[in-house]
Order: sequence, then structure tokens, then C-alpha cells
Amino acid sequence: MSNLNATTATGIDALARQLMTMFDRNQDGKLEAAEFTAVLGDLLSQRTVTSNPSGGTGTPSTTRRTDQLAGFDAGKLDSSVSTKYRFARAAMQFDVSGVRDKAGAEALLQQMRPAMEREGLQVLAISRDQIQVTHDGQPIWIDVIQGAGSGAPRFQWLPIG
Repeated sequence: MSNLNATTATGIDALARQLMTMFDRNQDGKLEAAEFTAVLGDLLSQRTVTSNPSGGTGTPSTTRRTDQLAGFDAGKLDSSVSTKYRFARAAMQFDVSGVRDKAGAEALLQQMRPAMEREGLQVLAISRDQIQVTHDGQPIWIDVIQGAGSGAPRFQWLPIG
């Protein structure tokens, strides 16, 4: 094997490990059908995103998970440009049901970061089941995963402090 092929194989191996880490949402070391389906949905959604009347970015209907939202008004999900509903539009693209503890919540929120930023959120930090975002020009912490250790987690918007 030449040096070029060895470097390519090493690069592919590193990429495969990185993708596995990203796709294995419950971090069990196995890629399950539901996880693979979610990844494909995420990839396809990046191609099918449409604009909504508010001028923001809408989420594709194939990946909307409104059943996982607690305390959000369904009538505002597509139209509100508030920080809360920008988060909701990003959250609808992800499955929170696999979160079993605060570490799992943080891992999911790290995976969600690009989607949150595409929706216009300025994510300053992520810690456990909370995010710090800029809201009205000020940094605030929000608890965004309800019941992270309960077995029935949901996305929420609960400002802290």
C-alpha cells in the first residue's frame, strides 16, 4: 500500500468514526434503524427546506416532530420569529425520546446546534439539558429538555433565573 492509500484509508476510518459518533444518537455503539432513518431525514431536510411567510427558515414536513414539544403554541410554530419558536423549529427535526440522562441531553443538543444556528439562534453554550443563547441582545440560559432522566423527555422552553 502506498503512503497515499494509507493516508486515505486513515482519513476514511477517522471520518467513519466521526460519522458513527454523530449518528449513534443514544451512544450505544450500534447504529440502529431508527437512528439511520433520523440521519437520512436530517440530510434530506437540508435539501428540502422552504421559506415561510415570516422570512425565516421553515422545517420540512417530513421531519416535524411536534409530539415532543411541551409548552409551545402550534399556531406559532411556523410564523413566530421569537427565540423560543426558532428553537422549536430546530427541535422538531430531532428525536428526543432516546435521551435517558443529562449527558445524553447534552449530546443531543450538541447535534442540534447546527440546526438551531440555521434557525437564527446564537448558541453561546450547551450544558447538560440547557442552552445559553442570545435573547434581546442578552445571554440567557434556557432549560430545553424536560424530564431528561424520566424516560419520557420532551423539548421545552424554560428560562432559568
